[in-house]
Amino acid sequence: MAEQMKRGPSYPIFGLEQAVRKAKQLFDRYGKRSVTAEEAVQEWSYGGLNGTSRRALAALRHYGLIDGSNDSIRLTADAVSIIVSPDGSLEQRDALVRAATKPKAFEVLFSAFPQDSGMPSDGAIRAFLLKDTEFGHVAAPELIGAFKETVALARLYETSDNDAWSERPTPATVENGTQANRKVTLGSPRAGSSMRSVERQAAPWALSFEYSVPGSTHPTITVSGEPPTSAAAALIGEYLDLVKKSITAAVVTLETHSPFPEPKTDDKGSGTA
Repeated sequence: MAEQMKRGPSYPIFGLEQAVRKAKQLFDRYGKRSVTAEEAVQEWSYGGLNGTSRRALAALRHYGLIDGSNDSIRLTADAVSIIVSPDGSLEQRDALVRAATKPKAFEVLFSAFPQDSGMPSDGAIRAFLLKDTEFGHVAAPELIGAFKETVALARLYETSDNDAWSERPTPATVENGTQANRKVTLGSPRAGSSMRSVERQAAPWALSFEYSVPGSTHPTITVSGEPPTSAAAALIGEYLDLVKKSITAAVVTLETHSPFPEPKTDDKGSGTA
């Protein structure tokens, strides 16, 4: 009996950018209602359900953009957030990061090539895949292309404080939920994985808010450590109220004891030394 050919690891055949375009085609045509797999692939101009179109459907599932059976496919909440949220918003950013880090095939790459080490070269990724994983010569180029397109869209390897994800917010954008300088921690390797993993420290969690006010004052609020619970968030709000009262009291004190009092005026209204 001929030995059955072993199937390689599953992976998306294209990157997140192309997957989002396909999800948007479905949203533009059908909104959030369910469609069949046949309707979906026809919208993408495939001739019908075949090997290629089924792999396209599988790619959107890898990124968590669709769910349900082939008889009833629906766009996920993350897919809708990516499509309809304002470009650069926190909602879109978070949904992109979740989608980018969801494929199981990417987990080992995120572990082997940490975000703080910079974007690896194609050659480095290829050598790692062929040497230390079960991906072969055919799958490796497709996986590399999908991976690099995906991390570029989600900006997972960008560290500049001046990129679109870390613009200084105005008070209005903060009130609407936009947060700056949010650190993203990539997924860790799965327990029991036969693939090589690289030990690394988890990135610290932090939220930082900067406001623009008249004068040379530069108010900044930073919350760091672990993500707060609901109770901790409520307590932080109470502390901020105390900070507001303290700042107001300090300003009153400074104005009352100012070393530069208003000049006295004589009867003619002229200033006196």
